[in-house]
Amino acid sequence: MSKKCRTFSTEFKQEAASRVLDQGYSVLQACKSLGVGETALRRWVQQLSEEREGITSIWTGSMELSCYRDGFVRPPSGGLGDVWPV
Repeated sequence: MSKKCRTFSTEFKQEAASRVLDQGYSVLQACKSLGVGETALRRWVQQLSEEREGITSIWTGSMELSCYRDGFVRPPSGGLGDVWPV
């Protein structure tokens, strides 16, 4: 049985991370209330925190790229070489 990679909208990711950073939820509480994995939520929290500090802006396509990187789905031929180091 293969794992299926779920995709979440940018707004959902930001709202989920905001629960941890702004509303006082623990990562585990937010995971349970939203039905998402702990690793994904921790990544979104880190990304939002870095974005707020002006370090980076990587929301667009980050989940899709991680699915390719982690081997859950096969990247389109020649599609990610320019975006994600293989």
